Order: sequence, then C-alpha cells, then structure tokens
Amino acid sequence: MPASEARDPLHDAALAMIQAGADAALVCRALKPVRARWAGQAFIRSADPAADAEIIQRLEQGQHPAQIAKAVGKHRTSIVRRRSRWLSERGPQ
Repeated sequence: MPASEARDPLHDAALAMIQAGADAALVCRALKPVRARWAGQAFIRSADPAADAEIIQRLEQGQHPAQIAKAVGKHRTSIVRRRSRWLSERGPQ
C-alpha cells in the first residue's frame, strides 16, 4: 500500500518498516501501545531533536555541511539552513 493510502502517521510508519524488511506482526505489536497512548492526538515533530543535537555538535566542531548531511542522513541544504539558524541563535561572539 502506498504511503498516500496510509490511514495515519503510525500506519504510514508501520508500512515503511514492513517494506524495509521488518516483521509485520512485530511492527504491529510494537505500535499498538503507541497508538493507544496517542489516540486522538495529532502531534508529530517536524524535526528530530536527537538529529538536531548531532548537527549542532558537528557544526560546533567545524564539519562541512556535506559531511554532516551524509553522517545524519539529511540533505546538505537542510544542514545549511540549520547552520544559518544556529549562527543567528549564537549571536555575536
């Protein structure tokens, strides 16, 4: 089933994991309590805090955006945008 036919984000995630080779029964069993906890809510982060922390750490180390993008599985322009935001958050040194 294509993602466009997924019923909700958890269903979409389950389909993606199964398509990647995960056991369907295990995926469904693992996501069942997650669905119960989040039932009726529509909260999905637009960013992954763990990946964002790693990006910031690598920026502080002076790594090139292309290196960071490859390491964290993001597109280079995403890293460049994050660097721009990070620099503005730091303010004048």
